[in-house]
Amino acid sequence: MMIGRRVGSWVLERELGRGGMGSVFLARHTSLATFAAVKVLSPGLESEDSFRQRFRREADLQVQLRHPNIARVLDYLEEDGHWFLVVEYLDRGSLADLLERTGSGVPRPQALTWMRQALAGLGYAHQKGIVHRDIKPANLLLNESGDMVVADFGIARADGGPSLTTTGIAIGTPQYMSPEQILTPEKIDHRSDIYSLGVVFYELLAGRKPFDSGSQFSILQAHVSEPPPPLREIDPGISSALEKVVMKALAKKPEDRYSDCQSMARDLDPAMEVTAPGPRRVVPAGATLRATSLVDPAQVQGPPTISPAERSVKKRRSFQRYLLGGAAMVLAVAALFAFELGQDPAPGPPPGPSPAPGPSPVPVPVPPGPSPKPVPKPKPKPVIGRDLVDALPATPPDPRVPSPPPPPPVIPALPEHPRIAVIATGDAILAGSLEQEMERRLGSHFDVADEHGESELDEFLEREGPRASQKALGAKLLKSGFQVLVLMRVEEAERRTVDAFGVSGSLKAARMRLNAYLLPANRSIGSGWTEPVEYTELSAPAKARQAFIGPTADLIEAIDQNWNALRATAPAR
Repeated sequence: MMIGRRVGSWVLERELGRGGMGSVFLARHTSLATFAAVKVLSPGLESEDSFRQRFRREADLQVQLRHPNIARVLDYLEEDGHWFLVVEYLDRGSLADLLERTGSGVPRPQALTWMRQALAGLGYAHQKGIVHRDIKPANLLLNESGDMVVADFGIARADGGPSLTTTGIAIGTPQYMSPEQILTPEKIDHRSDIYSLGVVFYELLAGRKPFDSGSQFSILQAHVSEPPPPLREIDPGISSALEKVVMKALAKKPEDRYSDCQSMARDLDPAMEVTAPGPRRVVPAGATLRATSLVDPAQVQGPPTISPAERSVKKRRSFQRYLLGGAAMVLAVAALFAFELGQDPAPGPPPGPSPAPGPSPVPVPVPPGPSPKPVPKPKPKPVIGRDLVDALPATPPDPRVPSPPPPPPVIPALPEHPRIAVIATGDAILAGSLEQEMERRLGSHFDVADEHGESELDEFLEREGPRASQKALGAKLLKSGFQVLVLMRVEEAERRTVDAFGVSGSLKAARMRLNAYLLPANRSIGSGWTEPVEYTELSAPAKARQAFIGPTADLIEAIDQNWNALRATAPAR
């Protein structure tokens, strides 16, 4: 339990958020009236030397950077097997928080101001020989004055320094990665950061990323080979000079981009002079964009952190309220219709036993007499309260009216920790190594068991193999006592022969998919992760050890949250 813990001169008060490498806490100084953000390396990664070195590298690099547009490192501590990085606390949140709240871009004058500030901080880091390698809205924070500050140098690299990532492995965030960061990650320089910042600038102006559709693999392909949609087609109010600046930053070849941040900042000056607030963006076909007003820095605050489990519950409750509200409206309309137009049925014989079968009675003639006076029909009784449902005519359900959601499944008592099965399918060369590696990582947190040994399950796996559907596989595992399925698939995309030192080998390109499922509730855990990989038969074990490193921490957290939420709804043992 980290809340309330004392770390050096700081006391951790509450959690601010979580990421792939760990958690961030708000901390109060024990003797000074000041606060800081304390990053804590995830327990699942503390045993990994590469992550400890990367965490320490972030402190060593960022402490060298003293600039108003770069977040300052205040301290670095190692206590009781935990690693802590103390950074200045910026309470206005991140640019990602702002874009999520507005749902679109920001006014052009504000975007230009923030871009100049980000260029100033990033340019200073480049002068010190440091390449950030993960520029994105989540790493661009706002200070109390509303100015832009560059943060999180966790995967940064110093010129001439040792690399903490494996050669040939692309790291970063796919929507903001430069082409060379995807193709030749070991050869990137500061111009890769300029490309990533160009993507952020594009998003601020257009209200959307240049490439953000389809899978991560298709996004990476688009960065490498497709031109971004012209800005002026999205917002005609953007000047041609400003569009030219953004498109130059997004050039595919590094030599066609700005040579440094200062050159890009100089080109922003004339762009600022010809840029007026102007009309907001025009919505192109297939896109939905909303206008936004000028941002008041005092109102820029980070949104409350919502766990995946809480977000799922909120969405489900919202959907249920929608269905119940729609059903209530249909009932009310039907009741009013019955009140205005409904007639009591004609009087008939009182209920009783059916007459015995026999010959039909002979009609007896009735002498004519005075016509009876019409009996006035009683007025319908007003429909109130519970009578509203009783007053509805017994008609078959309208297929156009959505049925209410089914009751939640009855969940039996659950153990404290889930029993997990890890299964990898696809190319056996890589799939086997992936399965062993993921079992090792999850085994330090959960009960990871071998799915083999159950005769019925073994027969099913042998019979179906990779063709087995997730639903059928999950049902078999649940019957065998498993509660969580971690499923990995290796989808081979390309294969070619390479020669190295006179030896020929097969180099394969593939996509690795990672998904998890909560079997008792029959639902997914998280949205899944995808990574590209190139490997040979000899390099497959090493590639498996490098795969899904960041997503593993997110997966462990998501399993914990979903399992605890499920146990809260199940009867206690």
